Amino acid sequence: MALPRLDYATSIGDQLSELAEVIKTRSRAGLTDGNKILEPIIRKTFNELFGWNLINLNGNQTNFPAADLGDLERRIAIQVTNEGRSEKISRTARKAEEHNLHDDFDRLIVFFLLAKKPGLPKDFTSTRRGPIIETWDNSDVVKRASEIEDVDAIRRASEILRAEMQHSRSDPASRTVSLTGSAAATKFDHGTYGLSGDTESLFASFFPVHFPEAIQRAKITLKRGIRLSDRIEAAWESMGMKGPTPMDYFIELGTVYTFERWEKPLWQALIRSKAIKPESSFSAGDWSCSPALEKRNLFSKLLHRNLEHLCKNIGTEFELVRSRQLKCFLFQAKQGVESGKLKVEAIKKAGTREVFKAIPNTLPGREGDIQHWKHQGFRHQFVTFGSNWFLNIEPFWAFTSDGMGGQSRMHGSSSRNMKKIERNRTVLGHVMFWAAILCKVPDMFDPPALIRLDRPTAISVSPSISDAAWKTIAPDDEKRILVADGEQELLLA
Repeated sequence: MALPRLDYATSIGDQLSELAEVIKTRSRAGLTDGNKILEPIIRKTFNELFGWNLINLNGNQTNFPAADLGDLERRIAIQVTNEGRSEKISRTARKAEEHNLHDDFDRLIVFFLLAKKPGLPKDFTSTRRGPIIETWDNSDVVKRASEIEDVDAIRRASEILRAEMQHSRSDPASRTVSLTGSAAATKFDHGTYGLSGDTESLFASFFPVHFPEAIQRAKITLKRGIRLSDRIEAAWESMGMKGPTPMDYFIELGTVYTFERWEKPLWQALIRSKAIKPESSFSAGDWSCSPALEKRNLFSKLLHRNLEHLCKNIGTEFELVRSRQLKCFLFQAKQGVESGKLKVEAIKKAGTREVFKAIPNTLPGREGDIQHWKHQGFRHQFVTFGSNWFLNIEPFWAFTSDGMGGQSRMHGSSSRNMKKIERNRTVLGHVMFWAAILCKVPDMFDPPALIRLDRPTAISVSPSISDAAWKTIAPDDEKRILVADGEQELLLA
């Protein structure tokens, strides 16, 4: 049963998440137009959604203190940010009080364009003279949207946000971004700025996704209580097939959907046993390029299933599996092995990476026991830019209690501690490692996967930062970080 209110609210959440990625990507590329894009989009969306009359406060006064948008009649102000630190709340509150924002506004909403807003600072107290400080994130907007009685308002806000995003999206294909006009005509003082007129390649964490042109569907004709997945597993075993049971399909309302053609032996066996009845196929573009959120979600679901199938059949010594508890893919520990290593090609030479490791217990009397396991992993989401689909990879350190996927009680702190010491070069190394693992070109003995992932797209930027020059002018503490960072291997097959 369709639930338009929930669908439209969910669509708003999806678009806000994509907007956050666009702003983040532009910031990493050194582009400074993020707020110029962000503020008008949020203004139009919130006005339609909540019936407000927000205006751009920076229109009459550049860098209006403590707020970007405001509804003077309703006395509501909005500060829009994608900064994820709690200090942003304290700074905003101080500015609001210093500049007497309470004269015009009773509420000041700090809207974090993030999946999860930061918590209030420990010593935070709201301004003595107002306005009252509220903090929102993307999920707060979705929750408030789903509670609005006027479904048409939610729909219009969703459509406005989608239309605005169509204008804001940029294809992450290779392109040159000139930050200062003609690089050839500009001379850079390396000793002062660490800049170079040369072009530098920046790598995004977006893996282009290729998929078949058609989606196959079949009606499930099994009696109630009999699961198709059980029949697929039984047929797979009876055929003497090797490897994990296929999972590159999903079931929705009694229909199975897959990219795989029915001529394959496994599906033929299910057809002969009258477990399924094939129906007409349809173009993958009907889902992948559909303006309807419901259809794009179904397509994303099919891609997720195919990614899980791809990881299960990755062909490495150690299994790459999905941990539902940790919401990531990780390399599973192998029985009897306390440290698993894989060798892949580096940019200049072959490199070995440790993909899981047993961490010993150091408590008195527990020496020799395994405290928990550390795993190389990644989290992901499928995103679109125009009509193109991409897998967005977030390198991830997972800590399990059993080496298989069960979350360790120390996972949160241990994972955060690992990320704290990692700099740009290290993170890029993680991304390129996953490129080496996931973006393999099949050979004549290896049948092609139904979906194919290409290597991350490069963005050419000019001017570039000369690492060698920057090290000569950086402060001592940053210089040590840069030197250590430069010693990290970039793993790329």
